[in-house]
Parts: sequence; structure tokens; C-alpha cells
Amino acid sequence: MQQRFANAEGKKGGRMMREAEKVLKANMEKLMERGFSESKRLSPGGPDPRHH
Repeated sequence: MQQRFANAEGKKGGRMMREAEKVLKANMEKLMERGFSESKRLSPGGPDPRHH
């Protein structure tokens, strides 16, 4: 995940792009640790009977 985006002049992204890449990388790492099928949503009382 080391791909960097270049702007119109071919330069590497600035500080904002670097920060965005860090956030995306951290989110992807969390997702890979947890797995795609595991929900992070909590349901303390079971499913909502009014939903669907």
C-alpha cells in the first residue's frame, strides 16, 4: 500500500495526502485484523423488531 498519488505536475502529494494515506492504511489494517464479515455494530437487545 505504498502507492502515492501524483498531482498534475507529477509531484508527490502534500501533507494532507500523506495524512489521508495514514488514515486509510490504519483503517485497512483494522479491517484486515477484524475480518470483513464481522460487524462492529453492537446490538445489546438483539435485533430491532421494527427494522425490516
